[in-house]
Amino acid sequence: MNAMLESARRIQGMKDMNAMLESARRIQGMKDTNAMLESARRIQGMKDTNAMLESARRIQGMKDTNAMLESARRIQGMKDTNAMLESARRIQRMKDMDAMLESARRIQEMKGMNAMFKSAKRT
Repeated sequence: MNAMLESARRIQGMKDMNAMLESARRIQGMKDTNAMLESARRIQGMKDTNAMLESARRIQGMKDTNAMLESARRIQGMKDTNAMLESARRIQRMKDMDAMLESARRIQEMKGMNAMFKSAKRT
């Protein structure tokens, strides 16, 4: 009887132990699952954060591209302004040259006139 009860207790104990271990495994499993889900969420979160950062970088990139294009436009604008000023200077030089030639012609004419007058006086 005692032996049988002892065996029964052992069997019950083993069952209890198994049940307890099973419970422990389930709890552990839930913890593992939760940990796994938590990890997954963190990884997902990191992916989301990365995606968000990537989006931010793209937007920033667009801002940089816009800034770069704006700079390019400004430089281009400066080039255009310089080209315009250069053209204006050339036109001015040509005008100056024309004016100078015109002056030279007038001086030449006046000299010619004077020479003609001198000739006329001599005769």
